[in-house]
Amino acid sequence: MTDKEYLKKLDERISKLEEQVHNGEVSQVTQYRELEHLIIKAVKEGNQEILEKLKDHDKRIQELENKDGEKAKAVINAIFGTSLSWLVMGILTNLPTILKALEK
Repeated sequence: MTDKEYLKKLDERISKLEEQVHNGEVSQVTQYRELEHLIIKAVKEGNQEILEKLKDHDKRIQELENKDGEKAKAVINAIFGTSLSWLVMGILTNLPTILKALEK
């Protein structure tokens, strides 16, 4: 085998190896992009579940706040009603005294 033939064979082998390396790099880039898309999809799906739970919790919190507001109104009405009844009872209890004081 002459030097030229040997160099030609080496050149062919190097070309084949370079092509294999290039194909491997292209394959890795493709796999990396597929992995990126899978990760993005998984994150979106995970975030969707979290958003749904947050919306559900927000709805429940609003319902509880509305119920608390209704209870507060009921308590205020009860306090007002009790105060008014004490005032009326006090006036009725002391009505004879008040009438005597007005006659003088």
